[in-house]
Amino acid sequence: MTPSEQQQIKTLNDNLATEITLRLKESAHQANKAMAAFCDELASLAPHIRVTREKEDRPPAPAIEVTESIAYSGVPSGTEFGPFVDLLAAVGGGSTPPADGPLAAIAAPAMLKLYVSSMCPHCPGMVRQIFPLCLANSNLKLAIIDGPAFPELAGNDKVKSLPTLILDDNFRWTATVDTDELLQVIGSRDPAELGPAALKGMIQDGNAYGLSEMMVSAGKIFPAFVELLIHPEFSVRLGAMAAIEDVAENAKPIAGQVVTLLMERFDQVEATIKGDILYVLGACGDEKAVSFLESVAAGSENEDLREAAEDALE
Repeated sequence: MTPSEQQQIKTLNDNLATEITLRLKESAHQANKAMAAFCDELASLAPHIRVTREKEDRPPAPAIEVTESIAYSGVPSGTEFGPFVDLLAAVGGGSTPPADGPLAAIAAPAMLKLYVSSMCPHCPGMVRQIFPLCLANSNLKLAIIDGPAFPELAGNDKVKSLPTLILDDNFRWTATVDTDELLQVIGSRDPAELGPAALKGMIQDGNAYGLSEMMVSAGKIFPAFVELLIHPEFSVRLGAMAAIEDVAENAKPIAGQVVTLLMERFDQVEATIKGDILYVLGACGDEKAVSFLESVAAGSENEDLREAAEDALE
């Protein structure tokens, strides 16, 4: 940090009404070292800001998680330093901005990615425009990504100019965004069209039963939900399994919609995930699974899978 930026952090620390805990989610990415150094300096300058570190199995990029709904991938420097300080001031101010109107009505998760640059003169305005929405309604998840620091992510998202805001990988705004338009698009989405990242966010937020209620209300299993049942992370699969059990308990025909899809994916996953698939097939209670489970129980070379298939049949 420059001397001026260091002074801003010290002033921020003196004015915080509550302590702030940031979480640095680390990975092997080359940007991790600079982000860790930034967090160390931040904590040393501001005793009221605590930084914890976590290593995730498959993080897409290192991230500084400011709240459960807002994270930075990159070092907030240059033109992005001011908005970052504003965000910390808002989080540590002891009050949350109220959500009303269309913002308050958003109940399904919305995954927002905002690509910025420390050299961009227009990026700070969009950051300051979007983060209050996410503070007011935690269903809006915001990842602020330094495009030049993570060119692979920007390339995957086909980002050609900054700032660029992307919603659920389907909608995008470049340079400017109208807040009313953004909230209208978020509120009018069909929940069944939510992607795996949005549904995973619900699971990780401990809202598996909220997800099951959404699917029961919609009368169908969301297409992306199947990806959670075969997700590499056990915690995600466990939450998805709790959701499908709840669906089966309240609307068994709807739960049965995953049966054929899971049987088709069975040979594409590792043994541990296969065991969980067998459990789900049993929990769904759909007769379409019977012959499949019988074949696994009788013919699998893996004893654990044979037992899991027998339990599922029961």
